Amino acid sequence: MAKALDLWIELTGVDPTSTSFSMRGWEVHKMNRQIKEALELDETEITAYLLLDAFSRAYFKERVFFSTRVATVA
Repeated sequence: MAKALDLWIELTGVDPTSTSFSMRGWEVHKMNRQIKEALELDETEITAYLLLDAFSRAYFKERVFFSTRVATVA
């Protein structure tokens, strides 16, 4: 779960410890708080996993990412 959260933070670009956000960042910050609360309350981490899955699907549905690496075909 820790690796998934690190990747989520990297892809969203929202630092969960920050106190200043854009409107989009505020939405992600609220998601981060809910995931953190789930981790604190559910030691199995299942709830946090389900939240992260739902949040990431909704978040990435609205965004386009470009790869910084280009695959070459030999």
